This record gives sequence, C-alpha cells and structure tokens, in this order.
Amino acid sequence: MSSSRVASEGGLPMIKALQASASTLVKINLSDSMFNEECTNALLESFPRLELLTDLVLRDTGLDKDALLDALGEPTNVPQLAVLDLSGLELEGEEDGARVGALAAKRLRLHKLWLDDNELESDGVVAFAKAAKSPTCMLELISAQTNAIGQ
Repeated sequence: MSSSRVASEGGLPMIKALQASASTLVKINLSDSMFNEECTNALLESFPRLELLTDLVLRDTGLDKDALLDALGEPTNVPQLAVLDLSGLELEGEEDGARVGALAAKRLRLHKLWLDDNELESDGVVAFAKAAKSPTCMLELISAQTNAIGQ
C-alpha cells in the first residue's frame, strides 16, 4: 500500500482485511497514508496475531504514536519484527526518544530502524541512545535524517 495515499475511510476496511490474513503476513507497508484513531486501533488489534511479520513500514501514516509505541513496546506483539519504519510520525523530544530506545532494547530481532522526518532534536536522540544502550539491542541500521539534531 506504499504511497497509495489511503485516507481513513478506505484505510479502515483495508486494515480489517489485513487482520483476516494476520497470521500469514510477513511484510506490511502502509506508508504515505492518512489514518485516524479508529484505523490505529484496528491495526493494533492485529499485532498479537502478526507472528510472522518481519517488516513494518508506517512512515507518514498519521497513526497515534503513543498507542503505537505502547503496542510495539510489548515484545509479544509482532515478535519477529526486524525492520521498523517510524518516520514522519511526529516523534519529538526526550520522552519519545527514550520510548523508542527502550523499544529497540527489548526487541531482540530488530535490526533496522528508520526515524526520519520527526522532531526528536538533540535531546531526543541522546535519550534514545541511552535507552537503547543495552547488550540486547541488535540494531545494525538507524536512520534519523531531518530531526533537527545539533552537535
């Protein structure tokens, strides 16, 4: 569904269709769509059943970042997750940086993480690094372009 520009009216039925196939899906790319709270809730309901999913691209989707980070913070949700794109989800500052860092430290299979086009700024990136600093963090690639990161 990448770059399909699906709005909430079409997004909800599409996400409900994904729920029906949740146990067999390996990759989901919903980037560049505009989803509302109802779409967020429907997607998060499917997380426990996405047992084979390795790639989750949620770039510029308008999903509720707090609900999404809470759900992804549970390693039993999407347990095989290796690639995660949270670009353009309005992540900002220390609190969001620390939440994403803690998520990365918990997810033993997560190897690639995109955080582009957010507003983490320097404090958020420092908080991310501190929270992710753990022997359990397996990240090999982190992209944080366009986050207003200073020196």
